[in-house]
Amino acid sequence: MSDSPTFPERKLALSKTKAIKIKGHRADAFDHQLWAVNWLNTKRSALYGLYSKLAYTHVAKVGGRVLLKGVITEKISGDDEFDRELLLIVRYQSVSNFLKMIRGRVFQIKSLLRTSSVSRFTFGFVNKITGEGDTKNYPTAYEGDRHHLVHIFQTDKPDEEHHLFVKSAYMPTLYFYGLKAATVARVDKNGEKEAPYFVDGICIWEADSAQRLRNLVEMDDFVEFSAGNKTNNVYLFDRTI
Repeated sequence: MSDSPTFPERKLALSKTKAIKIKGHRADAFDHQLWAVNWLNTKRSALYGLYSKLAYTHVAKVGGRVLLKGVITEKISGDDEFDRELLLIVRYQSVSNFLKMIRGRVFQIKSLLRTSSVSRFTFGFVNKITGEGDTKNYPTAYEGDRHHLVHIFQTDKPDEEHHLFVKSAYMPTLYFYGLKAATVARVDKNGEKEAPYFVDGICIWEADSAQRLRNLVEMDDFVEFSAGNKTNNVYLFDRTI
């Protein structure tokens, strides 16, 4: 008898020969709200912008909300292999709601715009550990003046050993902290192909100046937090939503 843990899976047939499979990476992956992390490059930015506007309607219909969208403006550290230019995080109430959205024929047609407009598309789900509240009224545009930093990492640490404790009241605010929950694969007659997703964890910080965020990366707590990870990529970005 195998002692390997059994993780949940959900499968959605798109046609007689094609399906989408969501594979949990933890036993409770689907017991909570999920946050979809889209980490990508665009090859036709205007076309992707059009797709985004069309897709948001479908996201809202299933109770989803865009938490944050931003464009990378400065790389602070990390392996070039994992670089992307745009970050989008969307909250879904459940994996069933996400599948309900992509099941729609109109949404599938609109998704052709995404396929045509992006490159190096990285996609998967995280569970929120701490950070932003569960408000149902996320804005459609960011009108604040805060600066933001994203830290994307890979780690072998167990979840219980990887929680970040902010010790100083003068440190920037930890806006969002999530750990890997599930990946998405496309299944067809040629087999199963998983969407690239090297994100084990993601932290988003905000502060009143970009320099405070650069200083954060030099602080002992941040260095200690990063030291046990396999990879660390850190960027400043302009938040648009």
